[in-house]
Amino acid sequence: MNQHELLTTYVDMLVQSDMTSLIIKGNGGIGKSFVVIKELNRLGLKEGINYKYISGHMTPLKLFETIMQSVTLEAPKLLIFDDIDSLITNKTSIALLKASLWGVNSKRTVTYSSNSRDDSEPVSIDFEGKVLLILNDLKQERTFGKPLLDRCVTFDMTLSHKELIEYIDVILPDIQIPLKLETKKEIWQQIKIFSTNERFSVRSVVKAFQFYKYDKKTWVPLFINSLKLNPEQKVYYEVVAKGNQSRKQQAKEWAKKTGQTTRSFYRQNK
Repeated sequence: MNQHELLTTYVDMLVQSDMTSLIIKGNGGIGKSFVVIKELNRLGLKEGINYKYISGHMTPLKLFETIMQSVTLEAPKLLIFDDIDSLITNKTSIALLKASLWGVNSKRTVTYSSNSRDDSEPVSIDFEGKVLLILNDLKQERTFGKPLLDRCVTFDMTLSHKELIEYIDVILPDIQIPLKLETKKEIWQQIKIFSTNERFSVRSVVKAFQFYKYDKKTWVPLFINSLKLNPEQKVYYEVVAKGNQSRKQQAKEWAKKTGQTTRSFYRQNK
């Protein structure tokens, strides 16, 4: 079972069992959010009816209001927080999350008190929903602290290079860029050489499709420049991406453009 299949299983468990929370952590652009929403749709759940998806910025008060509004949702009353730095770096927000994830005698009472509210009395709600947190930056995990992490099932979705390649092969038809599937496959084959780069992800493939739609002649250098590469690496990929030269010819062109030796080209390749 690969990582995406495991994630599907965890989402199913969250929805269909007594499990109340799930943290999914992993680098951005590896399909976490896509798999979650796709699986919820497969299970017949509807946004705004069974679950609420939130991303961007969220204040503690907005978090509490969202928790309160969960009572209007139908089962499983799922709240999805996707890559919200402000949510997990604010002490008040973390306290509210802790209360919503775990309680005494299975009762999860969330209380909010603030001088900024019209009334000074604390407001409480017995939260009966479920929470799914998606972390795109692995550093975010440290801001939670052990008490919050202990309340959740945590899935570390680390992909091997092989798993990332296989996943992209599968989802090419689902990438919502108006190109023929054969064209998508051709572009994917051409940029697969870049897939070992630290910044490469599913989003990189989407960018490549967008660059291709913009200009079929210059999309390759546009794509290369969108990656985090040093000058020698950029020249290396530009030379190799042509695909119409022998390795020896590529080494000579690279050496000519960079002023380095052909031996350095082969080291770059390695």
